[in-house]
This record gives sequence, structure tokens and C-alpha cells, in this order.
Amino acid sequence: MKNISSIIKSLNNIEILIIDDDEATNFLTSYTFNELCINCNLHFELNAESALDFLDNCNEQLPDVILLDINLPGMNGWEFLNQYQKHNIASKKKIAIFMLSTSIFDTDKLKSKTYPEVIEYFEKPLNDEKIQIFKEVYFNVNSKSST
Repeated sequence: MKNISSIIKSLNNIEILIIDDDEATNFLTSYTFNELCINCNLHFELNAESALDFLDNCNEQLPDVILLDINLPGMNGWEFLNQYQKHNIASKKKIAIFMLSTSIFDTDKLKSKTYPEVIEYFEKPLNDEKIQIFKEVYFNVNSKSST
């Protein structure tokens, strides 16, 4: 597992970019985050091209986290990751990328590990259990809070 505690210090006011063309998934993801009382700002892009434009031209705060689908219209998630690297967005800010896909293929899970920006691969849907992993393991919610 990669340690991203240096990327994000807490769950307060996290900026999350969700790149997914499925409106139902986006609704469910938003609902799940809100139900678990995670204080975050969600921004949705329905395709990879508009997400890259958003990241390139972001005059506001860049996101802390990206939830990225693989199967997108036009440019897919893998092509997005390649363009993300070419655009050198990580030089502006380290962004933790989580793959969130319907793909259950081990090849996709393994491929995601070849991208240093990708922290974890989750199969859809994003549920309470996966959000707990998101919170506890990758954002160290429980570490140091009990000390």
C-alpha cells in the first residue's frame, strides 16, 4: 500500500474530482459520501477530456483526490492517466487517484499499479466499506486521533 498521509492531512474540506460518465454512479457516490458525513467538495466531469481541461485551467483549488472510471466515452481512463502525466499536473499538486470501475479483470487492477499516481483500485459501486478503507487506511483517520 502506498502512504498518502503526506498528500492529504485530514478529511476536512477535501476537494474530490469524480470522472465518470454514469449519472447514476455519480449520484450514488455523492449520496454515499454525504451519508457518511465526510466533509468534502465533489466536482463531477462526465468525460476525461473535460476533466483534463478542468485540471489544466483550474483557477480554483486543484482537487486532493480523483475518482477515475476506466470506461469513458472518447478518452478512456488509461488514456487520461497518460495525458495527466504528459500535462505534468502532478507538478502543480500531488493528487491521489483512485480507480473506480466496473471492470473486475485482474489485468486492469495490475495495470493500475503501473501508474504511481494511482493509490488504489475499487470496483463499483463505491459503498460504505470502500469509503471506510478510503478514510481509515489512506487518510489515517484513526491514527494519532487516539493519542
